[in-house]
Amino acid sequence: MEDLVQSMKCDPSLKTTQEEVESWINEISAKDYHYLEGKNFSIIESEKEEALRDYDEDTRRKWLESLKEYRLVYTIQEIRPGQHTRWISWSKTKPRMETDPIYGNHLHNGGSMRGVKFTDKEVYCTVNFSRSRQQFGMVKFNHTIMFQKLTPEEQMVLIAGG
Repeated sequence: MEDLVQSMKCDPSLKTTQEEVESWINEISAKDYHYLEGKNFSIIESEKEEALRDYDEDTRRKWLESLKEYRLVYTIQEIRPGQHTRWISWSKTKPRMETDPIYGNHLHNGGSMRGVKFTDKEVYCTVNFSRSRQQFGMVKFNHTIMFQKLTPEEQMVLIAGG
C-alpha cells in the first residue's frame, strides 16, 4: 500500500498532486478510526505476535502469514460490520490438548461480520459464513482472539501514522 501511494505521487499519468493525496489521507483520517490512533503496520504486526505468543512457533508463523492484512480486535467498539473477520476457536477434528492455549487450536476461515448481540452473560458476534447461502453463525467475543481484515482506508490511516 505504501508503494502504491508513492507511485501515485510520482506517476505523471495519474495527474495527482501531492496536495490531492494529502487531502485524501486527511479525509480518511477524519473518519472514526480511533482504534488505529498512533499505530502503523509494524505496531499492528507486533500486536498480532503478542496475541499469539502462547502458540508454538510453527503455528504462530503460519497464522501470522495468514493474517498479514488483518488487525487484532481488542474491544467491541473496534468491530466494523461488513469486514471479513477471523478468530481462533476449538477445532472439531483436532482433539483438545491440556497444553493448548486457552482460546483454541484452530484459526477459523471466518466470514463477514454482521453485528454484535448482547445477552445477560455473553457478547456474541454474528458472522455470515457464506454470502451465497446466507449461512450465519455466532462467535463468543470474550472467548476468542478476533481479527478483522484491514480496509484500504484503514491501510491509508496506518501509512499516515494513525
